[in-house]
Amino acid sequence: EVKNLNSMRNVRRAMDFEFGRQVEVIENGGKIIQSTLNFDADKGTTSPMRTKEEANDYRYFADPDLQPIFISDDWLAEITSTMPALPNEISKQMVTEFGITKADAALFAEDLDLLNYFNEALPIVNTKKTLINWLIGPVRAVLSEKGITINNYKVKPEQLAAAINLVDDKKLTQQIAIQQLLPAIETEQNANVTTLAQSLNLLISENSDELGAFVDEVLAKYPQQVEAYKKGKKGVLGLFVGDVMKLAKGKADAKKLNELILEKLK
Repeated sequence: EVKNLNSMRNVRRAMDFEFGRQVEVIENGGKIIQSTLNFDADKGTTSPMRTKEEANDYRYFADPDLQPIFISDDWLAEITSTMPALPNEISKQMVTEFGITKADAALFAEDLDLLNYFNEALPIVNTKKTLINWLIGPVRAVLSEKGITINNYKVKPEQLAAAINLVDDKKLTQQIAIQQLLPAIETEQNANVTTLAQSLNLLISENSDELGAFVDEVLAKYPQQVEAYKKGKKGVLGLFVGDVMKLAKGKADAKKLNELILEKLK
């Protein structure tokens, strides 16, 4: 029993202190003595006031219908083995297995629905870490914007995995996937992701001649900047890449595009 608790905050502080104190006493081989304690609000600690009476002194009567329950170590182990993983265990496992931060792992450990969504997409996606980055990045942003949970997200786990695979395979840019493909999937919930991307003309063009023509057009548009680049002003490369991307409507692999522009600038 703890006295001098004049607010809910102090009730919590006293509980936290007593929890730590009693654990320490037991771990050091001591015994918790039934007593009345005083809570010091300034220090956040408790101190003994008096020893409480034994249960018998209260004249309690045992309830004949409530039999004593003895919890053996074996029974406790059996119960523990049937319990689902606790948030702390899930967090540790994700940090170890996927190399993510504790903060990111906590997002999954504290949201069972998000964790289940992740586990459903996991066998399908090519890169596990990429799936995590999408779920805590763009997907989380969409959920926040719509004010919904992952349970109400209309993109199925296998569809998200398929979209991520298209990006990883350099068949689709991440920007196009996030801004155009995922919203399209929400309205075509049973659609095959690759087929849908093809029908919407979202996939990266394999036509190098077309991309080369776009590069030629942009370089011809900026003769002064081309000359500046050749004199060492490398920062203008971003201007060329950005304009070609606009002409290609975002459907160009950034790495290949950079290589093509650099080749033509020689």
